[in-house]
Amino acid sequence: MLHRLRLFTDGSANSQYGAGAWAACVISAGGKRMLSGTAWSVTHHAMELQAVIEGLLYIQTHEKNVCQVEVYSDSQYVVDLPDRRARLEAAGYLTQKGKPVQNRDRIRKLFELMDRLPVVFTRVASHSKAGRSEITDYNREVDKLSRELLRGMIRGG
Repeated sequence: MLHRLRLFTDGSANSQYGAGAWAACVISAGGKRMLSGTAWSVTHHAMELQAVIEGLLYIQTHEKNVCQVEVYSDSQYVVDLPDRRARLEAAGYLTQKGKPVQNRDRIRKLFELMDRLPVVFTRVASHSKAGRSEITDYNREVDKLSRELLRGMIRGG
């Protein structure tokens, strides 16, 4: 039987410290699975991308018979990437000035995963009040987790 999954993602970074964190929440028939991680020398966009990548990697490895993965993100950068794919690939992942596009390895990995899984992106409003909807509540949960991880890195590191 085919089934739909929902993936809620968020990333945080602090440029002053070069610290970053990401969080993802996979909602499937089997329940809820929280994923998270941290990294140094990264940008906010890199962590937003990493959250989606890690969530899709988890789904690819642990879920079967997926007919659609609905990815929810508050990052316009991430949500717009599928629409920019043809241009990025045609340009060889280079800017108009001939320099490598920022986060190109992560972008390529995302596109590779999108070729393996049926993914649909939806942008959600960030920092919505709790209880507004299930979607915004899950978004708040991954946002809170990524920010907590980031604060922990900065305090400890």
